[in-house]
Amino acid sequence: MQIWIREAIALVFSKFAEFHSVRQVLLWLRQESIALPSTHYGAQGRSVVWKLPIYNTVLHILTNPVYAGAYVFGRTETRVRIEQGRKRVLRGFRRPREHWQVLITEHHEGYISWDTYEHNQRVIADNANMKGEMVRGALRRGEALLAGLLRCGHCGRKLHVVYTGSDGNTSRYHCRGANINHGAAGKCISFGSLRIDQAVGAEVLRLLKPLGIEAALAAIEQRAAQDDAKRRQARWSDTVEQIRGSVLELTYTAWDLEPFAHDVGYDGPPFRWDPERRFLLRCELDAAFFHLYGLSRDDTDYVMDTFPIVRKDDKKAHGEYRTKRVILEIYDAMAEAARTGKPYQTRLDPPPADPRVAHPVTRPAAEKKAKG
Repeated sequence: MQIWIREAIALVFSKFAEFHSVRQVLLWLRQESIALPSTHYGAQGRSVVWKLPIYNTVLHILTNPVYAGAYVFGRTETRVRIEQGRKRVLRGFRRPREHWQVLITEHHEGYISWDTYEHNQRVIADNANMKGEMVRGALRRGEALLAGLLRCGHCGRKLHVVYTGSDGNTSRYHCRGANINHGAAGKCISFGSLRIDQAVGAEVLRLLKPLGIEAALAAIEQRAAQDDAKRRQARWSDTVEQIRGSVLELTYTAWDLEPFAHDVGYDGPPFRWDPERRFLLRCELDAAFFHLYGLSRDDTDYVMDTFPIVRKDDKKAHGEYRTKRVILEIYDAMAEAARTGKPYQTRLDPPPADPRVAHPVTRPAAEKKAKG
């Protein structure tokens, strides 16, 4: 399970490097229906569940220094207040970085470097539009080209944009710093956006024109990488469920293993022992692991030839090396599913861990008596 958890977390960092916005990363993940791992605490203890992210999930990943290879202790503190004559303990207040009790960078391998982590924190802080005038802020919607980018030459505050006109599409930049700081009437500066937007736009196009072809090629490659990331994450989500079901049916064949079944989210009876189904379950698991570990078909073919006892038993029972043939056929089917972006269709009918291949719900009489 670790490999697709790592891939999901790495995807968050790669999309933030592309979008430079926590909210845009969140919107992209939800738009593409990409789930992220989340820790769940239940009656059976801690487990990992996959679900569509919320804003705080993405923010936590991007701001947690552990993902940058750092060991940190003492990021939060407890405060005590007296309310209505009684002591009230409040936990979870974040400390400034300089007040962290322990910070060891390069403690372990991270998804990003510490320099990248610090850069990301600055970007996130600068994107906080509601945190004050001296914060840079994220780019905002509107027709004005430079909205959120200009500052007043007098007081250094961000310029605001006002839209006027009969259609509300005539924009002006203005600063209210003099009024806010000194109570003065009027504004520091105020000017229409048409000329400056045209001048800046023309200069940007002039500088980018020689790079037009390269930019187009880069955009094509970027889109291909995005599509590949979406297909890979969707494929791994399907693979998680496939592996979970296959391992569950292979393992849970007696009531003694009921706690294990609960750990993977199954509360039904054990599964029947069917030799042919178990053979296909093992073949599908092997093929899936070959893909997850990045082995090519030729490498998979070679690995299968390193099991002489399996080959000997197969030829004796079936007249061929059946295990190798079936695993390679399933490997090819999974590769085709990955290429087309379609889910792999299992050979098993019913599918793995289907209740129809389980034992009756009733427990053995002796076990009922022991539980009673």
